Amino acid sequence: MQREILSRWQHELARVELHGEGAQRTLLVVTRGKLSDDALRAALHEQLAQQFPDPVPQLTLLDDDAYAGMRQLIDNGVLQVAETEVKTLYLAAEESAAQSDANDLNKARQRAARQRLEPGKRQQRMALVLADGGFMAEALSALGGAVEVALEALALWQGQEVTAPLGLSGIESMLVEANVLPADSLVLVARLREQGGEVDDDAAQALLAGGDALFAQAVAVLDAE
Repeated sequence: MQREILSRWQHELARVELHGEGAQRTLLVVTRGKLSDDALRAALHEQLAQQFPDPVPQLTLLDDDAYAGMRQLIDNGVLQVAETEVKTLYLAAEESAAQSDANDLNKARQRAARQRLEPGKRQQRMALVLADGGFMAEALSALGGAVEVALEALALWQGQEVTAPLGLSGIESMLVEANVLPADSLVLVARLREQGGEVDDDAAQALLAGGDALFAQAVAVLDAE
């Protein structure tokens, strides 16, 4: 399919990807600018029917502006898509370079976020030592600091300006709505920030467990390759 399509429309194509498997397969074709010629769509349908007779993948044809808009919605967590296998069949040279630049930027953000997380790891370990010694208020204070560092590191990883402490609205828009952290993180962070003085032992244990889980989630996200 690649030879037949590329021989005629290579200069109009930005990328061609095959998403999913079996009956759920979709061929995504992104064109350079708006393409009004229906001949490409007809040729794609014909090639799909010949190469994948049963079942024929669905065809999604987008111009590069529409594709960029869709990617932005996905990256911002506004649009949710299922994780599926993606096979890149064609990528224009400039698209390949742009993707490489984006990958380099993401790796740089990840390195910076991991570095920012290091002080939080020390605070988290200290919180566990204090909790084992029965110093619950001090443990909550240390763990609260570790959680704040984790939130800043995740925001940095998302390419956002980091301010301390990160507001609850920022946590929601950057991390919860983007499915980086669970929705109950907002309540947990708010409760950790409210702690001071004496604290009920059962409530302290619950907060410590929740804060430790949130911190572990941040570590897992930033350590993922």
